[in-house]
Amino acid sequence: MVADLHQPCHAGSLYSPRAFPDGDRGANSFRVTNGRNLHTVWDSLLDGNPRFSDVQRRVADINADPALHLAGLHSVGCADAMDPKVWASESRQAALRFVYTPDVLQAALAVERGLVDRVEALTLSEDYLRDAGRVAQLRAAQAGQRLATILRDGVRDR
Repeated sequence: MVADLHQPCHAGSLYSPRAFPDGDRGANSFRVTNGRNLHTVWDSLLDGNPRFSDVQRRVADINADPALHLAGLHSVGCADAMDPKVWASESRQAALRFVYTPDVLQAALAVERGLVDRVEALTLSEDYLRDAGRVAQLRAAQAGQRLATILRDGVRDR
């Protein structure tokens, strides 16, 4: 739950009367040319490799970055830092800003305007992927610190 609530695609869905009347299922319905779908791209930003040595390397990389390390520490220092609703809200804000960028929304708008029949596959720019990777690292740093706090202090009734 800690990890999932920190993934921006898990915090909402885009609804569009013509393009996604039932929602885009957390970016799963947005096809991309450099991957299966937008959600999969976000899931794989931290390599998605389950080997322990790769996880250790990624943790070391995040901890070696002062901004990410401080953001992770700050994420447990706030009064409501351990509230899962806060985590979901943070992820929703990240989704609005970094998942559903103007370029991504343009694809749905083309359907809404009747210019095309269905949402065309997106080609994600290097800038998009760089920004998304940074957000994924930030959310991992926050999730890691919060999970460590839960494991250290235990879960308390709120």
